[in-house]
Amino acid sequence: MNEDQTTPEQGGAAEAPATTEAPAAKQTKEEKAAAKAAAKAQKDAEKAAAKEAADKAKAEKAAAKEVAPKPAKDTKNGITRPQHGVTRMVWEKADELSKSAGAPVERAVLTAALDGIVQTGTVHTQYGRWRKYWGMSETKEARRARLEGVREKNKQIREEAAAQRKAAKEAAAKEKADKIAAKKAEKEAAAAAEAAKQPELPVDAAQSEADSAAASAATE
Repeated sequence: MNEDQTTPEQGGAAEAPATTEAPAAKQTKEEKAAAKAAAKAQKDAEKAAAKEAADKAKAEKAAAKEVAPKPAKDTKNGITRPQHGVTRMVWEKADELSKSAGAPVERAVLTAALDGIVQTGTVHTQYGRWRKYWGMSETKEARRARLEGVREKNKQIREEAAAQRKAAKEAAAKEKADKIAAKKAEKEAAAAAEAAKQPELPVDAAQSEADSAAASAATE
């Protein structure tokens, strides 16, 4: 028998391992494919669930907006009233102080009321917007006219004060002159009264006294 030939027993024994390993490898490959497909399916399911949850949340948010719409903006004279924050606080305080005083609050009063609470610059800015909202702001022409009126009024006050000072000065000078005149008249009256009290001298005595006075004057 040729050495290269094998017996059926030898051939069967040599091929047996190959026939048992092939199904095992195929099974392993199928298991991996199945596991991969299962993982993909799970991932797709999780992704779909996440998308469904996101869509649901978005729909709920949209529904909430429809149920509770935002309040309409309160706008007057081109200015919108603030709805929240520090600016709203300034406006509410301005309304409160104005209501208490029965007149629009002054900027200085509002600033003092919010001192240490709101920055001064914010108060001034919002005060201007608050006044414009209520139609209390001035146009350039109105402001120019108001300032011109103030200047005219101040000028009139100065002129009246100058006229009053002049009148007071003239009155004081007249009073002084009247006092001097009165004092002079009083002295003249007193002298006249004193002269009236002295007895009249005879003619000869008067002449003699006059001659003596003339001689005395010549000697001097």
